[in-house]
Amino acid sequence: MMNLSTVQKKLALSHTRVGVMMAALLYLICLTGTLLVPAEEWKRWQQPEVSEYSHLPPESLQQAINDYQSSNDASPESLWVVFPTTGLPRTHLSDEESEWWLDQQGIRQQPVNEGVIHTLSELHTHLLMPGQVGVIIVGILGVLLTSLILSGLISHRRLFKDAFRLRRGSGPQSQIDLHNRLSVWGVPFHLMMSVTGAFFGVVTLLMALAIPLIYGGSQQALIDQVYGSDPVLDADVTPIDATKIMHTMTEVAPDASPLYLVWQQPGTRQQFVEVAATLPGRLIYSEIYRFTVSGSYLGKQGMSDGPWGRQLIYSVYRLHFGLFDGLGVKLAYLVLGLSLTVVCVSGISIWLRKQPRSIKLQSLWAGWVWGVPLSLVFAALGDHLLSIPPLGCLLLGLGLCLLWSSVQTRHPGIKLQRLLALSLIVLLLGYALTHQGWTHNGAAVWLNLGLLGAALWLLIRSRPQYSPTSEQPQPQLERL
Repeated sequence: MMNLSTVQKKLALSHTRVGVMMAALLYLICLTGTLLVPAEEWKRWQQPEVSEYSHLPPESLQQAINDYQSSNDASPESLWVVFPTTGLPRTHLSDEESEWWLDQQGIRQQPVNEGVIHTLSELHTHLLMPGQVGVIIVGILGVLLTSLILSGLISHRRLFKDAFRLRRGSGPQSQIDLHNRLSVWGVPFHLMMSVTGAFFGVVTLLMALAIPLIYGGSQQALIDQVYGSDPVLDADVTPIDATKIMHTMTEVAPDASPLYLVWQQPGTRQQFVEVAATLPGRLIYSEIYRFTVSGSYLGKQGMSDGPWGRQLIYSVYRLHFGLFDGLGVKLAYLVLGLSLTVVCVSGISIWLRKQPRSIKLQSLWAGWVWGVPLSLVFAALGDHLLSIPPLGCLLLGLGLCLLWSSVQTRHPGIKLQRLLALSLIVLLLGYALTHQGWTHNGAAVWLNLGLLGAALWLLIRSRPQYSPTSEQPQPQLERL
């Protein structure tokens, strides 16, 4: 029978493991969210040969829809055409089962390769879990992150007084300073990310509870009240006139910038068309305008002037994902997202150093911190160069990193950093050979230069440390 002291030790150990597990998930969400800031640029990087342009003429839109109909006997539930934007100057067409890039004449090119970017998105939004469970868990983690940020600000009395104090070096004090300084400098952004991330999960949970309790089990009834109901039509089946729809759209909302067109229930008596568009000076992601297939205007969904809750949901979405035009906003989100990721890692690293007998846990933590990006590179290598499903490469790579780090006693993090740098260089070489260079588009050039810079930084960071009094390499402290 265990005595009280043994029970307390086991409870303390369980508490530590649960805390590190939660921190590991927070790190995963922060890192994947940061990497997804240039999601549009990653899509251009994945398939750099696709033709790019800033505008799809209405006649080309009609041509694309006609070509799709002539080559497909069955009608999909919805047919989407997503227009070019500043970040992604390409058009793609999707029937929710298959997706193709279009050239400026509306002719289908190669299929869209979702690849590792899709896996990255699935990790960030719902941790690869089915249904809404993952979204709710990510939201709960957002609540936890918000509480950590606020409690950190309250508990550190000298946090703002020492806002510009940063000791150099690789020791514990410099890491503590870095953690505290980034926490202060980035607190508005960090809170915005944590609160908006929590919002999605909390809203999803509340909606799941409201469906059986308030809406009699009808999910559609809740969706209609929150987002607005679809128009109810019963008209003769006629061909879609996409050209007229886009011209009418220009008359109805001349200042709006169309994002996508979706043909709902094509080929039925209930068919109608929606055009989503951004509005200048509005925080909402988009307004949705509705038309008959012949081009008559039916009205808008009310995202810009409907109930405040509807406007709030669409505004939070844009804030969280940084969906604003301009390279400066993306760079700011990228830098601040990286700072939040560093804060998550350094906080646990500092805490683990203070724990007695935590060497194995420190090794596992290092394996997770560096194993996640390394596994993402493995997934990119498998998907981009070998046509292997990226999810399998990701999970296999992460499992091997954790298994290997669990049996290491000396600097697993530094060794994984070197392997990550080598993998990035292999990825870049493979990319250059596969696509005959880096210069297909500006996004590919800048992302490749960024990957090269990251590889060089990792090599410098993980280099052997030499004592000033000896030519022999000296043991390093683990640096996360």
